[in-house]
Amino acid sequence: DLSKTSPTKLELTTPSDTIAGSMKVTASFYPSPAATLTSALKALLFEPCGCFEQASATTYPIVMALQYFMAHSGVKAEVKEKAIGLLERGYKKLISYETKGGGYEWFGGAPAHE
Repeated sequence: DLSKTSPTKLELTTPSDTIAGSMKVTASFYPSPAATLTSALKALLFEPCGCFEQASATTYPIVMALQYFMAHSGVKAEVKEKAIGLLERGYKKLISYETKGGGYEWFGGAPAHE
């Protein structure tokens, strides 16, 4: 049981052939469900890259995460700034795929895909 007032000990058993220094363990504790959600949404923040489909698949989650970050208190300013920067770069990448004749192509070449 975890308690606010008493320490808790956790023991892990590793295989006997584990190479020293090859393991890393991280534990995270969240004070509320909202804190858990914020952490999960931060994991969606990736640099948009690739073709139109890949760039849109990484940019859309940034929009959703940023909406949450802006609407809730307790989200660090640097997290919001990172999301804004990624969204701006994602938007620029997506509009770069627009063709001169109208429409969009995977990498911006003409003609556009139907």
